[in-house]
Amino acid sequence: MVREDSSEILARVTVVDERTLLPYLSQAKDVVVSFDPKDAAFVACALATRSVVWSDDGPLHDKQNVIKVLNTAEMLELISQ
Repeated sequence: MVREDSSEILARVTVVDERTLLPYLSQAKDVVVSFDPKDAAFVACALATRSVVWSDDGPLHDKQNVIKVLNTAEMLELISQ
C-alpha cells in the first residue's frame, strides 16, 4: 500500500529547471523574507509551475498565502480520497 501511494505521489513530482524559476525568484523572496529566505526556491518553483508544495515547514504553510502548501497529514488525506 505504501509503495503504491508513494509511486502515485512521485508521478506528480515536477523537476524545474533553474531558467524556469528565475523570473519568479524575486517575488518568491518577497514572500518568504519575514520567516525563511531559504524557502524562496521552493516558492519560485511553485509559482513557475502553478503547483502545490508538500512541506511540514510550519511557517511556509501558515505565514503566507501566495502558494498552496500541504503538510503530510493533508497530503495523506488528499491521496486517500
